[in-house]
Amino acid sequence: MGTDGNDGVCILPIELTQFDAKLQDQGILVTWTTATELNNDYMVLERSANGQDFLEITRVKGKGTTQETQHYQYLDPNPLAGINYYRL
Repeated sequence: MGTDGNDGVCILPIELTQFDAKLQDQGILVTWTTATELNNDYMVLERSANGQDFLEITRVKGKGTTQETQHYQYLDPNPLAGINYYRL
């Protein structure tokens, strides 16, 4: 059990239904879809070369509170050499 008493459970303000990254001529296009958002100010997109050490590359404005599907994208114009790992 975590010290905060919640067993490490974190309630996220979004319900993520899709997350993908594809190589494009201009960089890597990262896309994601949310089914719902609750008081969502923004999402932080992070990138890593090793899948463990992530750094923020951008913040994308959220839709606040919505029950409607929302689609987002970010073009990473300067991907790292080799494999790139992304997370929200």
